[in-house]
Amino acid sequence: MNNNKHSPLKINLTILLLLFFIKSYTQDINAIVNFADSLYNEQKFSMALNEYQRAYFFAENEKKQNLCIQIANCNLALENYGIAKTYCDSAIIYSQTDSLKTACRLHKIVCYLLENNFEYALLKLDEIKTDSNSYFQTRKSLLQGISNLGIEQYDKALQYLNTALNPTDSVKQKHLKQLFKNSKNLKKPSPTLAALMSIVLPGSGQIYSGKYASGLNSLLLLGGLTCLGVYSPGLNILVAPLFSRYYMGGILHANKFAKEKKMLKQAGFASEILTLFPGNEDLKPIFGVKQNEMNFHKHILDSDAEIPLLISASFMAYKNYFSSQDVDACVFSPTCSVYMMETVKKYGLVTGFLDGLDRLMRCHAFVHKNDYNYNKNTDKYNDPN
Repeated sequence: MNNNKHSPLKINLTILLLLFFIKSYTQDINAIVNFADSLYNEQKFSMALNEYQRAYFFAENEKKQNLCIQIANCNLALENYGIAKTYCDSAIIYSQTDSLKTACRLHKIVCYLLENNFEYALLKLDEIKTDSNSYFQTRKSLLQGISNLGIEQYDKALQYLNTALNPTDSVKQKHLKQLFKNSKNLKKPSPTLAALMSIVLPGSGQIYSGKYASGLNSLLLLGGLTCLGVYSPGLNILVAPLFSRYYMGGILHANKFAKEKKMLKQAGFASEILTLFPGNEDLKPIFGVKQNEMNFHKHILDSDAEIPLLISASFMAYKNYFSSQDVDACVFSPTCSVYMMETVKKYGLVTGFLDGLDRLMRCHAFVHKNDYNYNKNTDKYNDPN
């Protein structure tokens, strides 16, 4: 009997506590999102991603659309483009209006552009309906122009970019046309021509690409191996595979250097174009060229004993003059030569040298993907010292 009297009171108290919990937790989610926003603004993308995901897990549906976009942005900054596209799809699902859905679809297009998947981006852009919304139509035209720029269709790029400009802004239109007058220079140097030149005359393709020291190094290295094979026929069993590797390496490097120089030109050109479209800073990384070069001289400068210094100098010479002309055979990042220099510095001569030899023994084409973290962007296995 007493239990029945107190039942309504217990229910009411439970409801009040539940409402209080929901209200306080909603405030906690807002605090988490604000904290994540501050981390994102400080470019601490991994930490911001964790906070956004935590908020996303407990957030109500109407808040998840914006959180999906923020999670996608963090993954874009971390170059996890596939995951970013997945969250863009989730954002479309949680979008409550057609305008929000269109905004999310256009945001997903940026993911394709950052992957340099320009042709597919154009196909998906054709499917997007802007419904006469001037902002979305401008954004769509801009993305179409950038996509055509990526596939070197400069006439079409100019057409779409001109459409994205304000029709009354004759100054910007004139500037845009002036920029595209020199667009033919963006096709040089030709990676195909660079490779063909190195096939005919080793090193010439690298020189054509602007890498004069590397081209001369290739010519001298292959010339030296040729002389060694001619004057010492008994060594041909060793010289032939080395010559083959460095000859092919020179061709591949010539092609690579030409592509990098071409991309640098495109990046500068795209940067100038985007100055005409303020508020589209998210498109700047599309043509960015990543610099993966390391300062190998620091391994020599940091050496405090003669033998480690000599070993570091030997590996640096190998890296600069021999490995730089070889085919890209190392499956790890950092490369084995860099790993050897670092491990000798870190663990000393004997332990470091043995650790480096162990790395050399593990570097082969049959590495199991489950044993190391694989980076799809570099096509390498991460194996730091």
